[in-house]
Amino acid sequence: MTSQTYLVTGGAGFLGINMVRYLLDRGHSVVSLDIAPFDYPEKNRVKVITGDIRDRSSVDRAMEGVDIVVHTAAALPLYKPADIFSTCSPRLSRRSSA
Repeated sequence: MTSQTYLVTGGAGFLGINMVRYLLDRGHSVVSLDIAPFDYPEKNRVKVITGDIRDRSSVDRAMEGVDIVVHTAAALPLYKPADIFSTCSPRLSRRSSA
């Protein structure tokens, strides 16, 4: 198997950290992009980018040298609806708030 570099969005979340561990165990390189801190024992084996997937510059920085993206990021339960829909098209936002 050829080792590849994966970007895991939401890498500090429940699904994300399990995906990170799975990929590391199989010899892949991993980049984590998350707004939450990556406070796991694997931290020294992962390129950690602290940022928001809604921020283009954070995503661009995280994508450098990446072969495959695994999207596990999700809106946090404490987010307000306006924050969750901030990246949606105006039509979707209107429909969702009705």
